[in-house]
Amino acid sequence: MIPPNAWHSIGYSKEFGVGQLVSVRLLGRSIVVYRTGEGELVGIEDRCSHRFAPLSRGRCEGSSIRCMYHGLLFDRDGQCIEIPGQRSIPPRARLRTYPIAEQGGWVFAWGADDVAADHSSLPDFLSLDDKDFVFGTGKIDYEAAAEQVNANLLDFTHAAYVHPSSFGSSEESWGQARCSIKSVENGLSIHWWVPQSLSYDTPGVQMDAYVDNYLTYDYTVPGHLSMWARSYPAGTAQRLDFGAPDIQPLVTEYSGQSVCATGDRTSRYFYVWGVASSLPDAQGVIADRLAMASRAFEEDRIMIEAQQRVIDETPGDIPMIPNAADKAITLFERLMMKTSHQRQAGRKADVTKAAAIL
Repeated sequence: MIPPNAWHSIGYSKEFGVGQLVSVRLLGRSIVVYRTGEGELVGIEDRCSHRFAPLSRGRCEGSSIRCMYHGLLFDRDGQCIEIPGQRSIPPRARLRTYPIAEQGGWVFAWGADDVAADHSSLPDFLSLDDKDFVFGTGKIDYEAAAEQVNANLLDFTHAAYVHPSSFGSSEESWGQARCSIKSVENGLSIHWWVPQSLSYDTPGVQMDAYVDNYLTYDYTVPGHLSMWARSYPAGTAQRLDFGAPDIQPLVTEYSGQSVCATGDRTSRYFYVWGVASSLPDAQGVIADRLAMASRAFEEDRIMIEAQQRVIDETPGDIPMIPNAADKAITLFERLMMKTSHQRQAGRKADVTKAAAIL
């Protein structure tokens, strides 16, 4: 279950220009998002109240939006404020609005209309404006539920079998990998040592063909990954007895990834890769990294969509049989359920309070 009462990634700041109408999908609904002249982002359901034409085919007028089918004008609060040729406006000519937040070059929508948006729970991605890094961004659509994409990102052991030709992963390196998991606010903190990993060509950095990679990432509800990847000389993990390193890495890279449930069986996956801006030809390095990541995530898409088709045709009384590597998946699923239950508890409390008043 994907809880609506959370911040869901819907795009990057650079995709939302002033006056530009952008239609996005979230939890089976279409939302039109636009930036006002003051720079603020507004989200309204992408449906005119009159004949249900999509407002994303309309026109932005200041902080309002006009439907270009019959000309109705809606303000930023979703209220119809003008109907051409008609003086009276039905009170019901009002559309649902969505809280939109913008942080560090990412754009998020709050999916619940019955729970107040909690800005303290916005994901803590490295800002795309950070001058110490050069970033590349991408996104890919899946014909698969967001839950399956989340599970993929919570268990990196699939890399040995899905990504040998893209990330250069091997069964040997992942066979030696060690993982630690602990709970953090609204998610999990996961640390991986992956010994004897294939090193990536990095101008200005001398590395052997194989390195030990130390991957640390937080994975928060409803599907945000913020990861640091640090490479060390081969043998470092063993020397440190697979403990947290306190020595300077050969190279440090960053990745922010996020899964948006666009529907019950569809999702959109956003990914960011960052390398140090101080590297020689940093722009060339990030182009290579992004191309590699894009190939890998296409490999994921093919596997996960095939998995989804099997899930859909498998009788509901046949369960998946978990193994030890599924610990993070199990813990995260519990967190998602807890978040959903918090929403339901809040709704029940509101009903009880209203009944007491009556």
